[in-house]
Amino acid sequence: MPVKALTVLQPPGYGASCNGCGFCCREEVCGLGREVMGVGVQAPCPLLREHDGRTWCGVVEEAAKKDVAFGGWIGWRLGFGSGCLVHVSEVA
Repeated sequence: MPVKALTVLQPPGYGASCNGCGFCCREEVCGLGREVMGVGVQAPCPLLREHDGRTWCGVVEEAAKKDVAFGGWIGWRLGFGSGCLVHVSEVA
């Protein structure tokens, strides 16, 4: 069943570079989000931040302010740079 997109940006399509649309974080809380916020946390992820016309992971953003390498490691752990996992058919 298609899910309505909640931001102006649409997912770029499976495998394309992330454009910061936030679709994935609005639909599911990742493992890191559950570790930080607790197992029972519900989507949309409460750590999701929006500014400059796109969304950002609050955990990565805060970690990068303190230590750029640590922020990069967290981004890697979340799969940043591996491409969009949203199939366009999933978005209404």
